[in-house]
Parts: sequence; structure tokens; C-alpha cells
Amino acid sequence: MMSFTHTVFGVLILELFGSVLGIEITTVVIAVAVLFSLLPDIDHPRSAVGILLFPFSKFISERYGHRTITHSMMTFIPLCIFALVLIPVSGVPVAFAMVVGYLSHLISDGMTEMGCPLLYPDPRPFWFLPKSLLVKTGSWQEFAFFGITSLFVVATTGISSFGLRSILHMITPSFHGAYDDFCRFCDGDGEKSLCIVRAEVCDENVCGEVEGIGLGLMMGNLVLYKNGTYLVIRDRTTNAVRVDRLKEIEISSREFQFERKPFSYIRGELSGFKRYSTVSGVLEFEDLVCDNCNEFGIPDDVLRISYDRIIIHHLLVEDFQKLEIHGFIKSGHLTVKVKDER
Repeated sequence: MMSFTHTVFGVLILELFGSVLGIEITTVVIAVAVLFSLLPDIDHPRSAVGILLFPFSKFISERYGHRTITHSMMTFIPLCIFALVLIPVSGVPVAFAMVVGYLSHLISDGMTEMGCPLLYPDPRPFWFLPKSLLVKTGSWQEFAFFGITSLFVVATTGISSFGLRSILHMITPSFHGAYDDFCRFCDGDGEKSLCIVRAEVCDENVCGEVEGIGLGLMMGNLVLYKNGTYLVIRDRTTNAVRVDRLKEIEISSREFQFERKPFSYIRGELSGFKRYSTVSGVLEFEDLVCDNCNEFGIPDDVLRISYDRIIIHHLLVEDFQKLEIHGFIKSGHLTVKVKDER
């Protein structure tokens, strides 16, 4: 096939596989995929990449010919190994684009009448379509293939940016689907979203539809908050879960270590954080006294207090500040998930 067809087919394969696997598709990733979707034709001096890299192209063409070594596993497998080695430097999306872009070229050439010699030096070609559907390079069939593929690229651009898995989760909402979406879009450091979780729950505390702001993940469960109430939803008691993104936020983590400090000191250290920022961690006390801890009705999964320690999972910092605790902390560590609007 011609370079423009390889380009759009490479982008299509990138978007489809990237969406399914949760790979973030950026402009750089698309550019890498396009480059590598053309790279196998470096064995043709008059191809787009052959003109760009003419000395290498001429050498390969004279030594091997067109559609030989660069269109086979002899090149593709070392490329995959190189991409894996490159991940610590380039990141997974770029390495993924290299492999998928190159692979898309081999697949599309396998849809043409000439086929693709994947097991070169064995010259026998492989085809990926029935003989009656094979495309002749440069014919009206290729232009039709290019047009249809271009339409699919436009259609899948939106799917890729949102995530095919997310669309499937919207159609058939499940706890695992919602958990996966929350991990991807609403949790972790960086540019994320403030998310609302809606679910049908039936457990010892509630039986019916619930919703709330997703605060975080805890041992396979989701912690929600709405109007002063915390709720922990679990797979075994939850059905039809959905995660909707409300607005874009920036999430960052702040770590705190404490030793031999009064609780008032910690309260001061955690002042000034924005709404929906949460705190998690463990504090070990000497002579712990809490005057109002039972007044909030916070689940033990979120805030557990014993005579000598406090264990916290995704408690809002503003609620942490309201705790009237007296005592001296022997040691402890806290992590604050800072959530700032963008």
C-alpha cells in the first residue's frame, strides 16, 4: 500500500488498541506511530521514509530488495525488544506506538495482492484477507480502503480519548468497570478529574441507589462522600456502578512524618488544603482522648480509633481538622492527596 494509506491505518490501529489497553494517545504518540507505520518501506528508496533516509534506504534496497527483511519478523521482533528496553526512557505510550505502528504496516501489506513475507528469508507471503478481497496497490480499491479507514479514524478519535473500556462500562456498568475507570481518570497524581460515583448498593447500612464524590480506593473498595456522610462500597454488595467526571483537577501527594509531637502540631501542619483533599495514614499515641469522634458517624473503614492509634483512609482534611483529639503522638505518617482545580 501507499504511504498515506499506511499512515491512516497505523493511526486507526493505535487508537483502537490504545483505547482497549488504556494507553494515553497524545500528539507525540500519534507522530511516533505514523513514523513507524512508514518505516518498513525504508527498503524502497522512492517511498516517503526512503526519501527521508535515502542512504539507508538505498543500501537496504540494493542488498535485500522491497518487501523482504523489513517486512518480516526478522525486523519486527528486534524492534519489539528495543521498544521494551526503551520504556524507562520513552514511557509505555511511545514504545507501544513504535510496535503498533510497525505492526500496522505489516498487516496492511498483508491485505494487498502481493502479501507480506513475515517469515523472510522464506519468500512465501502471508495474507490477512480472502483472495477476493485483496487490495491492489494504487488502485481504486486502495483509495476506497483509505477513505473508509479515514472515516474510522475520525470516529475512533473520540472513543480513544474517552476510552473504549469506559464506553463498555457505561453500557454494562459493573463494580470492576467503575473501579478501573476511577483508577484511570480520578486517582493518582497528575491531571485527573473530580468524579462522582453512582451505584446500587445493598449492605448492612443502606439498600438502594447511592451517589457521592469519589475520594479514593481502599483495598479493592471505593470511598464516597456526600453531604457529610462517608460510604464505602464493595464489589459483593454493589451493582450497576457508574463513574462520571465532574471537572478537571490536579492531584498531588504530600507526605508527613511525625515523632514525639502533640496532635495540635499535626492539625497545624494539615491546615490550608483545598476542599476534597484527603488524608490517609497511621498515628500512634500516648494516652489518646477524643471528645467528639463518635459524633461524625464515620465508618471504621475510613477512620478507626483505638486507645493508642488512629488509622485513616481517605478522610477529608477538613473533617480531620474537626477532630477534638488530645494526646501526644509517639510516631506516625500521613499522606495528603491535594486536589486543586485547574
